[in-house]
Amino acid sequence: MATALLAGAFALATQRMVAESPFLRSLMYLWLAQTLFLVLNAAVRLAL
Repeated sequence: MATALLAGAFALATQRMVAESPFLRSLMYLWLAQTLFLVLNAAVRLAL
């Protein structure tokens, strides 16, 4: 859960820089999707 919160904080902190570049925006979305997938996967494994 902490990883997802840190990912969200990082995304908000780098929002200005990422908004200028479509490539960086795509990488940020990919990274956030990966983090969400990992958190959901961990929740399923722990039967939360």
